[in-house]
Amino acid sequence: MKLKSTHKIVSAANKWRDAYNPLRSLTIARAVALQEAYNRGEMAELQWLYAAIEQADPDLLALVERRTSAMLELDWNIKLIPEPKRRQTFDQVLADDQAAALRAEYDRITNLYEAIEHMAMAAFRGFSLIEPQGNELTCFDHWNVVRDGYAGGWKFNPESKACGFVGLPEENLFDPQACIVRTVRRRINYYGLYKYIRSNLSTKDWDAFIEIYGLPGWIVTMPPNVAEDKVAEYLASAQDVSEGGSGALPNGATATCSNPPTGTNPFRDHMKYLQEQLVLAGTGGLLTMLAMPTGIGEGASGEHADAFATIARAEARRISEVFQKQFDAQFLAREFPGQPVLAYFEIAAQESVDVGEIITHATALAQAGYQIDPTELAEKTGYKITLKPATAPEMLYNRDPSAATNAPTHQPTSASSATSATLSSTLGVDTAWLAPIADLLTDLERKAADKSISDADLTAFLESAAARLPELFDKMDHDALAEALETALGVAALAGAKSAIGASAQKRV
Repeated sequence: MKLKSTHKIVSAANKWRDAYNPLRSLTIARAVALQEAYNRGEMAELQWLYAAIEQADPDLLALVERRTSAMLELDWNIKLIPEPKRRQTFDQVLADDQAAALRAEYDRITNLYEAIEHMAMAAFRGFSLIEPQGNELTCFDHWNVVRDGYAGGWKFNPESKACGFVGLPEENLFDPQACIVRTVRRRINYYGLYKYIRSNLSTKDWDAFIEIYGLPGWIVTMPPNVAEDKVAEYLASAQDVSEGGSGALPNGATATCSNPPTGTNPFRDHMKYLQEQLVLAGTGGLLTMLAMPTGIGEGASGEHADAFATIARAEARRISEVFQKQFDAQFLAREFPGQPVLAYFEIAAQESVDVGEIITHATALAQAGYQIDPTELAEKTGYKITLKPATAPEMLYNRDPSAATNAPTHQPTSASSATSATLSSTLGVDTAWLAPIADLLTDLERKAADKSISDADLTAFLESAAARLPELFDKMDHDALAEALETALGVAALAGAKSAIGASAQKRV
């Protein structure tokens, strides 16, 4: 199914529901009937009720917020299939192309995290349905969808009618190849609905209990033989005392409570029990969270965060699999027909961001001549990233021929011309850009040929030159330079050693 202006259609058709409060006159019997309608695929009334109790019940609201917020803290990646799943015919070029296409497709989506949160809500409501429309993933409200029984197809219900699958036209049928559906067999709101109703009943009875026993009544017994002219006065004082006031009573009068509370009230324990049942369902059995004190700092707060982080990782794995099967597969089949799927989308459930590693990778790419987009780098690291202006050394080592006009005007000496020409020919760069290295090599050749320099001094010069090379080579082609310098240094060293040996032999003669 493809509908234009889906949000406008739904908004216009659901004006009546905006004024309908499903919590009014809600009873256990009605809740049971609506829960049974879920198995028939009739979602409108039940899902609208689910949305209402998520707002009204503080425990359910907290579960929704903590689970969804933990999911939204996770990053997402496009990955290649892991090594164990690769065949001998694995095509690295095809895999990289698919990964690039997938990343571009996901980057194009304007509400990806809204869609991820919508998918996470399936844990509470039993299902979530999304349909790609242009640059957006349209998230259908749960009360605007019906299903063909417990496990059949889906139809769009724009007016959120209280009807079944057959009550809607066939043109409202969702195309399974054009939508993304996540279903959960054990929905949390199944327990949340009953918890809400019973908690409300307990709260109502608790209020009545407080009204009756919060200010208990008192009966004042007057002493015998009260004078007739004092009876009216004593009765007024007795009434004030019975109502919690103060007054004087004659000697011998007694006050007895007419409705003393018997034992402790059961309502707090009952409501705590209901809360425990909901937390058990909402956290996958992590009931120990209820025993942990809350507060600021490490300890219990950290334990709570770890519990929801564990849940988020499990949810991320499930939601990633839904996107891989129902979105990635269809997209790659259209873009790369007949080719195996070698790349996939994944919410980073098992990964933590190592800012230092990201910066190391960015530096390595910069040294290789590439540049990461500053916006993306800022998003990954959390730092505010700006590009610094190019400095003279960076301009010197810029190998882009179009930047040759920015190169320094330093010209190599005549003695260094041969070395510069050799390196520039080997690396394919302008001779002027290699001036610092050429000068260094010229000094090396001059010292190696100088018979007055001892082997120890020559060795010290070589060590000093080696220490300077990383700074000079920072923005150059390292492999090519290493090969060229190895050759040049080898020739120079041999020539120097030969000259030194010859000089030494002449002295001995």
